[in-house]
Amino acid sequence: NYLEEIKSLHQSLVALKINHYLYPHEDLGYWEKNTRAKPNFILKCLDKFPTLNLVYTDADSVFRRNPTLFENLNEDIAIFKAPQDSDYFTHDYLTSTIYFKNNQKSRELIVQWINEQHVGALQVDQDSFDIAVKKIPDLNIYNLPFSYVKVFDQAPNTEPVIEHFQSSRKQVKLKNHYRRWRNRILGLIFLIILLFIIAKIFN
Repeated sequence: NYLEEIKSLHQSLVALKINHYLYPHEDLGYWEKNTRAKPNFILKCLDKFPTLNLVYTDADSVFRRNPTLFENLNEDIAIFKAPQDSDYFTHDYLTSTIYFKNNQKSRELIVQWINEQHVGALQVDQDSFDIAVKKIPDLNIYNLPFSYVKVFDQAPNTEPVIEHFQSSRKQVKLKNHYRRWRNRILGLIFLIILLFIIAKIFN
């Protein structure tokens, strides 16, 4: 439930007088599946507002300053690309904030993004985006600065334009359930092996 986060996002948009469209998406059951709804929603927004370029941002973000960088972009998309020498980031791109020019090239990317979402239940939107973006030739990408995707407890010296609070840390994640069951099974196997060894010793 992101209701409180959405209220904070909405307040920040109103305070900065930024045009916006909020859509209450149904809960699909678990966090990984909810993330995979992202490209479908973005594509619907491009269709809904055909004369406008769009910026998508996650529901748990807050605008701290006016994102003026988006006003003069000519590229098809703008997104933060993780540094190659970083051990922190788990994906090549962060999909928490993305700019889309409302053109054919960005639509090709989004359709490909949707098509790549077939790996399995644990797949998240960033997995499929990393695959899709490599399959769109001549896609013009602008690399966003970290201030547009800044996480609240990272890089304290970076002044955020858009700040993200990663409420996903509190969400129900299928991979966590799998991990707990795996640990229980491994623990049970270890116990059985230990009991077997003890039985061998005393027999």
